[in-house]
Amino acid sequence: MGPEGRRDRVRITAQLIHGASDEHLWANDYEGDLTDILSLQKTVARAIADEIKIAVTPEEEARLSSVRQVNPEAYELYFRGRYHFDKWTKEGFERAIEYFQQAIEVDPNYAQVYAWLSDSYGWLWLVGVLPPEEYSSRSTVLIKKALEIDDALPEAHLALAEKRLYLEWDWKSAETEFKRAIDLNPNFARAHQDYAWHLMAMGRFAEAKAEAKRGHQLDPFSYPANETMGMVYYYARTTRQ
Repeated sequence: MGPEGRRDRVRITAQLIHGASDEHLWANDYEGDLTDILSLQKTVARAIADEIKIAVTPEEEARLSSVRQVNPEAYELYFRGRYHFDKWTKEGFERAIEYFQQAIEVDPNYAQVYAWLSDSYGWLWLVGVLPPEEYSSRSTVLIKKALEIDDALPEAHLALAEKRLYLEWDWKSAETEFKRAIDLNPNFARAHQDYAWHLMAMGRFAEAKAEAKRGHQLDPFSYPANETMGMVYYYARTTRQ
């Protein structure tokens, strides 16, 4: 599935293919204005859910029904930031911050960008570039802003969970936020992966393994998915698996 089109229009072609047999099961095209890309994505998600007969939770239904227009320039800047973030390097996080900041300048109400910007500062702190005080102050403002715009945003609750876990060592509050992020979006791979790290820290390795496996299933080729799986097996002393 992927978007294509002119700068002011976008078309998404969605296909369902049976992995084992490579049989083509279903396909459809969806087209709309780029400003309505979020609505278009949710239309596609709903169509796929209906086609494969999966149950949609009340939280997912609410999010699929809630849409906002997005500034095309901010949308492009956001995904440029995501591209650099997913390199998982110091330079990648720094470039991601630049793009996320530009996206906010274009669209100050783009809640997701605030959450990812907080994450970017968090990773710069984790790799030793940013002082903890600066990460704390910046993330507090950014997470608060994201939740003010959309208090049901999974990315914002994940950013808060990470801050509670890694910086504040508030285990109980961190777990609450991890679970909230997953409840809001059960297919949020990073939420499962990061929750696995929390569970490892608590010594709850069976639960950590389940969360890591789910995160890996959702995003099998990403660096954090594979790292998390490896570390769960290592700390659980089951490296032969």
